[in-house]
Amino acid sequence: MKNNKHFKKMEQMIGNQDINYTNAGFNNGAIKAFLSWRESVSYKEQIPALTLDILETDIPDFLDTLKTAGFTEFVLATRNSGIIDDIHILLSEGCSFQGPVTIQRFSRYHNEMFTIHGLVFSLN
Repeated sequence: MKNNKHFKKMEQMIGNQDINYTNAGFNNGAIKAFLSWRESVSYKEQIPALTLDILETDIPDFLDTLKTAGFTEFVLATRNSGIIDDIHILLSEGCSFQGPVTIQRFSRYHNEMFTIHGLVFSLN
């Protein structure tokens, strides 16, 4: 879903503001969803893979943005120390754990592909 209309519209609104996305009027959860989609390379239909740390308060907006964009699942691939808390929050927000997955991501900063491990969650 690299041609996702919702995220393409966000991309146009954000433009080249790589540092401060909030200037485009999006909340942190929406920005994390957008970045997760933008950096996704491979897993099924290139579903978003969250590799960034996310605050508990941003998770509902993150999930709502993914749903609005038409996604039914995403990959949690963050390496933060609070991943267990994140998993519990996602489950309490109605997400379902599907299983482990290995995905490819593209690093814009290093200009190369890399492999990461994650957990697939369904949006309910």
